Amino acid sequence: MKSYLVLVLMVTVSFTLSGNTIKQKDDESGKVKYPPVSTFKSSCARCHGSQGSFYGNSFGALPALELERFVSVMMKGPGGLNPNQADIEAMTAYNRALAKHKPFIFISSADTASNGINYSGESLPGSTLTLSGDGETRQIKTGTGGKWQSGPVPLSAHLEFIAVDKSDTVKLIPGKALWTN
Repeated sequence: MKSYLVLVLMVTVSFTLSGNTIKQKDDESGKVKYPPVSTFKSSCARCHGSQGSFYGNSFGALPALELERFVSVMMKGPGGLNPNQADIEAMTAYNRALAKHKPFIFISSADTASNGINYSGESLPGSTLTLSGDGETRQIKTGTGGKWQSGPVPLSAHLEFIAVDKSDTVKLIPGKALWTN
């Protein structure tokens, strides 16, 4: 019994020192609290590789509900997070993109300014991100962690974010989705 208590204490101290905390209540706001790319880097990559390189071969082939359940358990357990359903769905989409070696786009905010909308978000590090709309195309610089900002975009523009990497292309239309699947 004493050795069991010591083991539990060691695991608890190790978990606490890793910087992870467990919140007791889910706010269920429907907003993504944990942006998938940066959250994966900070909470998942230490075990699964920086871009999911330590996944098993069958991981990407898991049925949608099974993958979502798996991601939920991993976010709450080893990840030490308190995800809501939007967090789980966004992280599931990101994990599927990693497993299938596809680019990924996530919009974290769309701030209205006097001269338009400023989008920001995350994409898979190493992909090229462009914004296309109303006859214009512009490259968006992504940081090493995959974070990006669009700069002001006219409110009336019909936009499309496009991410390209060496193997594939994905598109995201703001207002229709916040992340690619």
